[in-house]
Amino acid sequence: MQRKDIVGKYLALYAEQDTRILEQIDGEFGHVLVIPAYGEDAQFEETLASIPCGPLGQVLVIVVVNAPENAPSLMLDRNQKLLQHLFANPVTTRGHRIFCIDRSRVPPKQGVGLARKIGCDIALKLWHAGKLASPWIHCTDADVMLPTDYFSQVSGCDDNVAAWVYAFRHVGDAQDHIQQATMLHEIALRLYVAGLAFAGSPHAYHAIGSTMAFRAHAYAAVRGFPKRAAGEDFYLLNKLAKVGAIQSGQDQPILIRSRPSLRVPFGTGPAAVQIADAMTRGDVPNIYHPNVFRTLKSWLLDPSEIGVDLTQYPTIEMKQRAFHTWFDAFRTMKMINELRDTRFPNLSVEALIRDHRDYLENDLGFRTNLRLLPLTPVTFSLPSGGGNTREFIPNKTDRFDR
Repeated sequence: MQRKDIVGKYLALYAEQDTRILEQIDGEFGHVLVIPAYGEDAQFEETLASIPCGPLGQVLVIVVVNAPENAPSLMLDRNQKLLQHLFANPVTTRGHRIFCIDRSRVPPKQGVGLARKIGCDIALKLWHAGKLASPWIHCTDADVMLPTDYFSQVSGCDDNVAAWVYAFRHVGDAQDHIQQATMLHEIALRLYVAGLAFAGSPHAYHAIGSTMAFRAHAYAAVRGFPKRAAGEDFYLLNKLAKVGAIQSGQDQPILIRSRPSLRVPFGTGPAAVQIADAMTRGDVPNIYHPNVFRTLKSWLLDPSEIGVDLTQYPTIEMKQRAFHTWFDAFRTMKMINELRDTRFPNLSVEALIRDHRDYLENDLGFRTNLRLLPLTPVTFSLPSGGGNTREFIPNKTDRFDR
C-alpha cells in the first residue's frame, strides 16, 4: 500500500473528529509542532518564544489545551487564561502561526495521549492535504526550550527512520530539591538506556514525549498515539520501532524545565516528587542493578534461555526480526522489572558508583572518580552503540568521562 493510501485510510477510520477543523487553518506551512498544554502558567510563553524558524518555511504550532474531566479548578482557570491569551495572540514572536484547540474536558484515562493524538491527527491531515512541506510531525511539551537547529536536525535521516528522539537535558536551580530529584531521575533514565545498549537491545532510546518527531506515514501506519493518561510516548515509539528505525539525535539538546507535576500518573514530574520525598529519608534506590542488563544480554544472545524457539525462520535476519518484534520495548521493560523485583533489587547512585565501578568503566566505558557531593548540572558523554554518544547529567564530581 502506498504511503498516501496508508494515511488516507488512517484519517478515514482512526483519526479524531477534531481533524474536521482543518478547514479553519488557511495557508501552507513548512513545519508543524504539536504541544499539549494543561494548567500552564506564564512560563509557556518562554517555550513559544524558543521555537526556531525551520528551513522549509513557516511553522504551524498546534496547541491542544486540555484537562481531565476531574481537573482541579486552579488548572481549569489556567487553561481558560491560556486560551484567551492564545486566541488574542495567534502569532509567536518569530512569526509562527498558533492554532489553538480547546479540549478542557478529556476522559481521565485518555489524558495527554488523546491530546497528543488530536494535535498529531490534525498535523497528519494537513500533510495529506499537501499543506505541509515537511514529512515530519514534531511533538513536544509546554515546559521546554527548543534548540536553534530543532527542525533541521531530522533533515539528514535515512528513509527507513520512522522516529527521531532529540537529545535532552533537564535544567533548573541546582540547589532546588526538585531539580536534584529530577537529576536523579534523569540519571536513572540514561543508565537504563545505556544498559539496554550494553545488552545489545534495539530499544536503547529514550521515550519522552517532549523529545519526539516521527514521519507522517509511519504515524499513520501504527494508528497514532495511544489514548492513555501516561506512557503514550513509550507505546507510540514501541509501535514505530516495528515499522522503521528509531534514531537518537546527538545535536543541540532540548532543555526541559525541572518542575514538580502531577499532571500525569507517572513520568518525570511524578517521579521527581517521589524521589524528592525519598531523598529526605536517605539514599534513593532508583537505579537498575548491573546484573539486570547482564542477564538481558545473555537472553538476547541466546533467546532459547527464555524459551523462545526460532528454528522455523531460515535466516539470521528473519530470526532477529521475529524475535525483536515479539521481544519489543514493552516486553523488555516488563522482564527487566521482573528481574528487579525477584532477583536484583535497585541500587542508589552512590551504591552503583561505590560497588559496581567495573560495570561503569568496563561495560559502559566510563572513567569514574568516587567523590559524592550534592548534585549539580554537569554534562558528559554517555557511550552508546555505533560510536554515538548521549548527554548525561551526573553527580557534581562523579566525573564520568569518555
